Amino acid sequence: MKYSRIFSLGVSAIILTGCFTTNNHVLIPKYEGVQIGTEDLTFCLNSECVTAPYVDGLYSVDNPFGADSQSVAFTPLTIVNDRQIYIAQLTEKNDDDAAYHLARQVLNPTAKTGDIEAVILDCDLSKEQMTEFSVKSGYAPGTCEPADLTGLKTLILSIHGDDLKSEDWWAKNKQPLE
Repeated sequence: MKYSRIFSLGVSAIILTGCFTTNNHVLIPKYEGVQIGTEDLTFCLNSECVTAPYVDGLYSVDNPFGADSQSVAFTPLTIVNDRQIYIAQLTEKNDDDAAYHLARQVLNPTAKTGDIEAVILDCDLSKEQMTEFSVKSGYAPGTCEPADLTGLKTLILSIHGDDLKSEDWWAKNKQPLE
């Protein structure tokens, strides 16, 4: 199989515990997601890979395990050490519930490591932080729901700005291929 681009989550494509989610709306509207590179992405989970075309601002992912197909949209967050950091929005097709993660390009991609790695952020926020960043408790236990994309970006940069610069932090928190 030719690996054009690989996005390795290593976990179920939508994780609804311990992360930032939205219910009945998305923060990155259709047509507003950015394309990474010039090719389709290949998404891998447990060594099973599928190629996802970029259409209308979304990568469309057919799940190889028989579950519902999904869409992934990316929006730029910041550039750290000459590498673009993205917020990745994961949704099931035809559903407006979403989960949000961080993603960045890998410097020396291979078919096993992929060239995009993801970090699932927990929402272990104090009440003061939830108020400051306009975040409320999510619809599932352990989740948080940001009010808007600008607020989510501000929250991530405020809380994880230094972490984003640390290779140790990325290594500790990224989701492996298997």
